[in-house]
Order: sequence, then structure tokens, then C-alpha cells
Amino acid sequence: SEKPLRHLKLAPPPHNGIGTEEDSLINCEMIQPKAHKQDLAKLMVLSGENLRFEAKCVNGEAEDECRRFVISYLPDTDRTAVYEMPVRNSGHMGGKFREKSRIKNPETGKYFSLQDLYVGNTVTICSQPLQIIRADEHCLQFLEARPDEFPWANPAACARKLQPLFGEPELQDPAGGGPD
Repeated sequence: SEKPLRHLKLAPPPHNGIGTEEDSLINCEMIQPKAHKQDLAKLMVLSGENLRFEAKCVNGEAEDECRRFVISYLPDTDRTAVYEMPVRNSGHMGGKFREKSRIKNPETGKYFSLQDLYVGNTVTICSQPLQIIRADEHCLQFLEARPDEFPWANPAACARKLQPLFGEPELQDPAGGGPD
């Protein structure tokens, strides 16, 4: 009459801040840790891509309204860097705001991905809410070339959504000129 053995699964300890969370988890699971594997296909296809977005600080403080940032996303390694653009008499130094690294989204607990970065979205980086206000031309071309991955960047889908507003008088130019 032996009792069946029960294996208790221990929860990993919290991340201590040294290295990445993945490195700390591997150190807990293995006696001789191995480097985590990179997606080589993704690395080869997206190597050298740098997608840039402009963002503004929207923390509600009047002195921070003029602050502008460039969010740079590297899709081959899923790393993000944030740079503050210099603004005269703002009281803030321009330059590196956040080092190039994988940044966790505090709202979801997951790392930021390209699906989180789009015009109009607000992301929180280093406890600062940043609203993305525009993307550079290369970034827009990159997103529009992949409509299956990024449906909000699909020009045909956007045109279909705007079609019902075509005849609205509020959207007409009073001078009668076209978009050109």
C-alpha cells in the first residue's frame, strides 16, 4: 500500500534584473544553460529593417506637451529604442530616452511587437504614455506590403471603410478643389 508519488512543480523565482527574463528562466531550468534559439529565417529576411514612428508625450502635464520622440522598432530582433528629439527651452535633453532592447508592455505583460505600434495608439514606455502620431515613409511601405499581418495598413480595406463617407458635405472642400 504505497502512496503514489506526487511531483510538485515549483514556480520560477522573480527576475532579479540581471540579464533577460529568458536567461534567468533557462538558468533555473538547466544546470548547464544553453543560449535561447533565434529565429534565423526572420533574422535573414528582416535584417537591417528599422521602422520609425514619431510620438508625443500625453501625460497631461502642460510642460511635456511639446516633447517629441522617435520610436525605432527593429523587426528582426523585436527590439525597440526610443529617442527624444531636442526641443529648445523645453527643459529636457534630446537624445536616447530608452536603450535598444525588448521592452515589455505594462498593460499586457508581453513584449512590444509591431502589432502594438500604429498611428493613433498610445504606448507606455518608461512610465511615459506616448501617442504615436506618424510613421515614416519606409515604415508605411513595409506595413502596406504585408496586409495579412497588418490589416489596419491595408489601403484597400481603408478605402472600403471610407467609401460610405464619400458624399458627406462636411468632408467636401468648400473651394471645390481636389486633393491635388
